[in-house]
Amino acid sequence: MHAKVGVVILLIGLANAEANLVVNGDFELGNTGFESSYVYRDRDTGSGQYFIGDNSKAWNGNHPAPTYDHTSGSGLMLMTDGVANIPVWQQTVPVVAGVEYQFSGWYAGLNGSYAIARLEFLVDGDSLGIVSCTYNTWKQFSANWIASVSGDVTLVIRDRVSNWLGNDFAIDDLGFEATSTLLPPVIQIESPTNVNGCVEATGPAGSVISASVENLVDDSSIGYYWSNSEGESAVGATFDFELGVNENTIIFLTVEDTLTGETASSFKQVCVSDTTSPEIIIISPEYGDTFVGNNLFLDVKITDVVDLSIESYTVSIGSTATYPLDPDSGNSRVKLSKPAPGSAPVPVDITVSAQDASGNSSSATVQVMQELIIERNSRIQ
Repeated sequence: MHAKVGVVILLIGLANAEANLVVNGDFELGNTGFESSYVYRDRDTGSGQYFIGDNSKAWNGNHPAPTYDHTSGSGLMLMTDGVANIPVWQQTVPVVAGVEYQFSGWYAGLNGSYAIARLEFLVDGDSLGIVSCTYNTWKQFSANWIASVSGDVTLVIRDRVSNWLGNDFAIDDLGFEATSTLLPPVIQIESPTNVNGCVEATGPAGSVISASVENLVDDSSIGYYWSNSEGESAVGATFDFELGVNENTIIFLTVEDTLTGETASSFKQVCVSDTTSPEIIIISPEYGDTFVGNNLFLDVKITDVVDLSIESYTVSIGSTATYPLDPDSGNSRVKLSKPAPGSAPVPVDITVSAQDASGNSSSATVQVMQELIIERNSRIQ
């Protein structure tokens, strides 16, 4: 069992490109700071074994000549008798979303003309490449990888060759470093969002989009430059602009270190939608009102903060009909069915429904009593 060594870095808006996130990448601390699925042995007796040492021939006397470490020629390295498809070396490191990292390391074959090992370098299961070893010759592997989310990732080196003969190799001076000192800016939308994941419209013009930098660096040498798909732009920590109902745009943000000229960028899509339903108020009649005859005056008020003008609404009284809405008074006249002579008072549900231009709908219901017709041509007063 090998100890796992972790590192913690504070990431606000700058990353230290000089910092190697790999612990003990040169193996000078010995057999620590990493994990291996191989067995640790101070003498090579078979496949699937490894050792941290300074002389390959001292570890396996069958090697034609000694191979020494890459760092100085007199330090330590990881030597192994390879076995296929399990980690000879792995380590967990922290990453930040959007940052590009470089995974690098040196490798050499240890067993003369049989040096057939082929090594694969992986980050969280993503293969960055496979390389072939050469006897007693150090070669470097290097490949870049971009983190899609923040958190811990596992770096792995494994052998891809199943043949045991000559499958011996060494690795040394491993590194995993950010390629830039400047982290991509994180765009934060301050405006409230709705169930659609869009900013909620606040009026006919849509809504004001308020964006800010989540990982703001409070340094006069760091500048922030905004723009969107409509060509609007701003400089500074925030960006405010209007966006219409059912429209979307892409916000672009670039951060620049004015001392070095280094930049990093990010983008975020944002939209505005209307999820607010119309408000319906039945002014007249009121619940429980009684009327005589077959004409009823229905007075409604329908408002919508986004769609100011509702052109029509529906009324359901046994059957459904659509009526235009007077935008000034909201009045409409609805004719009810005349009850049969001699019948008792009839309860009638009146339901008013409306839908706005964004498809949001609402309804309101009132129940009234319809009396017998006492006189021909009775009227509602």
